[in-house]
Amino acid sequence: LGAMKPAASDRPADLVLVFTDGVSNFGLEDPGALGAPAWIFNRTSTANHAFLRMLAMNSGGAYLNLKRLSDAAALAGIGKAVFS
Repeated sequence: LGAMKPAASDRPADLVLVFTDGVSNFGLEDPGALGAPAWIFNRTSTANHAFLRMLAMNSGGAYLNLKRLSDAAALAGIGKAVFS
């Protein structure tokens, strides 16, 4: 996870989609700034849910636990304003 960073570009991304279990196997765990609001997806029960939720919230995005949401509900939430 620590190796994730925004790609160099003249035009910044509108949002970032991340598919992960949140378990960092190598290096740093915190990816730092993602450069745009991140919608983080996970379907495993052994994921680091608290860490993934924190990353999403800090970026202005949302954490979508696919064990608790239907695929349709998750898709409908991508890019929508997040209120917390």
